[in-house]
Amino acid sequence: MRLALCLAVPFLRCCSAQRAYLCDRVDAVKNGSLTQADALTGIHLSIGTGVWDERFLRWDPLFQRWSGLEVELLDQLSLSAGFTYQLVINDWSNVTNWRRKLREAVLEWDVVAHAWWFITPVRMSLGAYSPYGFLDSMFYTVVVPEEVARLSMNEIFSFLTPFSGAVWLCFLLLMIATGLIFRFLEAGHNEEDYPDGPRGFFHRAYISDSIFKSSGHITGASGFAPKTWPGKILVTSWTWCIVLTLSAYTANLASFLVVKNENAAGFTSLQSAVIQQKTVSVQGGTPMELWFDQKYPDYPHVQRLAMGPVDRARRLVDRTSDAAIFPKFEFDILKQHPEINAGCNLKFVGEPLLNIQAGWMVLNDVRDKCTILVRDVLAVHFLNLDLTGELAQLTQRHLVPFDTCPVAVEQGVEEASKLEIENMLGILSVHAFGVLLAVIFDIIDWSRNRVAKRLTNSWTQRASNSEAPSAVPEEPDVEAVPQAYKMEVAIANTKDGPVPEEAKTEPIPAETTLETVLTVPEETSVRAPPSLPMTPQVVGAAREDSEVAPI
Repeated sequence: MRLALCLAVPFLRCCSAQRAYLCDRVDAVKNGSLTQADALTGIHLSIGTGVWDERFLRWDPLFQRWSGLEVELLDQLSLSAGFTYQLVINDWSNVTNWRRKLREAVLEWDVVAHAWWFITPVRMSLGAYSPYGFLDSMFYTVVVPEEVARLSMNEIFSFLTPFSGAVWLCFLLLMIATGLIFRFLEAGHNEEDYPDGPRGFFHRAYISDSIFKSSGHITGASGFAPKTWPGKILVTSWTWCIVLTLSAYTANLASFLVVKNENAAGFTSLQSAVIQQKTVSVQGGTPMELWFDQKYPDYPHVQRLAMGPVDRARRLVDRTSDAAIFPKFEFDILKQHPEINAGCNLKFVGEPLLNIQAGWMVLNDVRDKCTILVRDVLAVHFLNLDLTGELAQLTQRHLVPFDTCPVAVEQGVEEASKLEIENMLGILSVHAFGVLLAVIFDIIDWSRNRVAKRLTNSWTQRASNSEAPSAVPEEPDVEAVPQAYKMEVAIANTKDGPVPEEAKTEPIPAETTLETVLTVPEETSVRAPPSLPMTPQVVGAAREDSEVAPI
């Protein structure tokens, strides 16, 4: 492999290139005769690299040369710093211990490229330092969620999504309880809502009517007409609770309506995936494996895969892995892969896991050949490229030349979440306070009426005990009535009808005889004594005892 590459590319050397001697240049920089930016002018550097991904390094058969991000970066750096370079291509496809391989490589070449290397403290302890972290390697949790149906039940009943099930159940029970409490408070005082009073309190029709009127405050179809202060307080509290609840529902419903019904992985972060015992894959022998072991020690469902990003991403597609950890630039590369991101479902979830950078490696040699000067000079020119924007343009052009899923990159949009019962406790507590206040007012009103009734009964009893007992009038003796009086009553009843009330005020003298009665003018009214009522028995007795023929 190495021999074939050397024959194909004339400027590649087949033998092992050695690092350049730069200690004299370090002395020149120290004494000020040479600036650090120009310290590599005229120096020939050996670049150890290999084909890892065609975006970083690939052979162009048309122009018979190597191309990619590595070549363009080296061209820009060599142009600005004034050095020349040669590529030493290596076949590192079967490397299992990258730490040992990196140690060997930095001892052999001035710069070790090979796409990228994570900048970690362990590699620094080996003497491998990076001039500049030009790749955003921040770790993310990447998933490929299952596709949802076009018309799903969640989409049909999306109007229920602003509230959780507990909130809906609590609101329903609150509506029923409010209707029953209102009937308890108003049944004996409100003829408009309850014309039958409290007699039908447990009747099914009255209970359902109370619940209907309670729900009518929500829909506007009906409502209560309270007559007492406890009822008014209860209705005020209930309507205020409805206003706040509907406002919260409307505000949260808008966020659910504008959020697209996207595919969901079932978890929103790596932490939730671990809690749910999901399978997580990491690249073996890399800093992401070390970080995961420190964060989640002894996690049983981790896959340590010694393979490239595309192969690990395929395990997400075929559901062998539920989640995988990728650096940011690898995620951007995988989004362009037609097999991995065919349905634009590849996305990362949660917050960044670890802020880390990646770049090339240089030996921290300050004594033998002073290779540290390569690191310092490249750092200056890398920074200049970054400040001018050329570095970002180069990486964008080679790693993400086009965006196949423009919508999928909007990962910063936070998903709408349901309102749980904890979010509604404030509104519910307001109505609970109103119910409690209404019940307290009802108890106070009941107690006041009870005390007033007892005081009234006590005063009435005392007043009746202080008065003398009145004489009971005796029943008149019908047999003791004079015969003449019986005749007079009979004549009056047969001639003029019943005796008027005003005629009963004065009694007839005892010496009045039948003849006297007969001589009374017709227009004169006969008045009976008040002690003798004009009953049919009296009239009948008078008619039986009288010997005078009726007139």
